[in-house]
Amino acid sequence: NSYKTYNSPSFELKLLECQFRAFMLHLLIAEKTGSLALLSKGNTTYQDKVTQILNYLRDNYATVTLSELSSRFGYSTTQMYRILIKYTGNSFSNLVDQYRFNQAARLLRETDMPIQKIGESLGLEKTYFHRFFKRLGFCTPLQYRKNGEDAITRGVNKFRSGKPKA
Repeated sequence: NSYKTYNSPSFELKLLECQFRAFMLHLLIAEKTGSLALLSKGNTTYQDKVTQILNYLRDNYATVTLSELSSRFGYSTTQMYRILIKYTGNSFSNLVDQYRFNQAARLLRETDMPIQKIGESLGLEKTYFHRFFKRLGFCTPLQYRKNGEDAITRGVNKFRSGKPKA
């Protein structure tokens, strides 16, 4: 019955969560090194529109909703969801989380802004911001501010080894 263990919802959820976190770490590194490119360069009008959608989402992630984004660009919410999945591999909420996390990491690295203010600037309440950052970054905002990517790496390694989170 070990087959059931590996196909259990909790195992699949943990695997998905681990893959998402690894993706977030790669995205953070790509943003830091300036090599972030969500779409390949192309001259098609459709790709230009998708680029506009992603740019708008990047610039307004703290307040935009899927409904607002969809109506702004003339799509239904279902169409917009499919466009985002097709061109980025991520849902609307995952993209918003990525933009929030990347901005939070940048502000923690580059400013002395209080952690509570960083959360507020991202549209997140204080207690939720801490949980949000730890869920995506494997460390608390304060640990990240003190140790940078080393804190994330230690958190990822702890997660992979199966040790309980501190």
